[in-house]
Amino acid sequence: MFRGNCTHSYCTECTVRYVETKIGENVANIKCPDVDCTHLIEPDTCRDLITRSLMERWDKALCELLFLSSGKVYCPFESCSAMMVVESGDDKVTVTECPSCHRLFCAQCKVKWHAGIGCKEFQRVGSTKKMCRVILNGILNIAKRKEKKKNVDKLLIQLAKKKQWRRCPSCNFYVEKLGGCMHISCRCGFEFCYGCGSKWGYRHSCL
Repeated sequence: MFRGNCTHSYCTECTVRYVETKIGENVANIKCPDVDCTHLIEPDTCRDLITRSLMERWDKALCELLFLSSGKVYCPFESCSAMMVVESGDDKVTVTECPSCHRLFCAQCKVKWHAGIGCKEFQRVGSTKKMCRVILNGILNIAKRKEKKKNVDKLLIQLAKKKQWRRCPSCNFYVEKLGGCMHISCRCGFEFCYGCGSKWGYRHSCL
C-alpha cells in the first residue's frame, strides 16, 4: 500500500500508474488521487517506485514550475549578466551576491550594491541625478547647435563676400542677381537697389 502525507492509502501499483500518467501530462504538483484532498504527493515518496527517467521528468517539471513562479534577476554588471531566481513573494531581498562573479548588487534596484543607503533614498537620488544628466545633455546639445550655426553663418558670410551677394535691407536675407537691372524684389516684399542697397523708388538711379 502507498500512503503519502495525508490519511489516504492506495494500492502501490495503482498509485504508480496514476503518478506516471500525471508526469506524462507534464503535471508538476501531483495531488492525492482523492478528489477532496488537497495534499500533494512528495516526489521522494515515489523515487523508488517509478523509473529513473520518469523521476527526472518530474524533477524537471518541478524546476520549470519554480522558475515560472519566481522572479528573475540579472546581475547588473555588464561583464557578467548572470541570471538568478528569487522566490515569489520574497520582495524584500536587497543585497545579493551573484553566484557567478561574486559581486554584490541590489536585487530591488537592479544596480551594484548601494551600501549605507536604502532603496527608496537611492532611487530618489538616482532620479535626481538622471534628471540633472538630462538637463545637462540638453544644455550641451543647445550649445553644440549654436556653435554649429555660428560656423555655418561664418561660411555663409565668406561665400557671400566671394560671390558679392547683397543683403535685403529689410530682412537681411542674402540675394544674388544673375542678370537684368538693379531692381530687386525680395521674398519679404521689400524692393531695393542691388547696386547701392537703398530702397527702390520711381526716380531711383544707381550708376
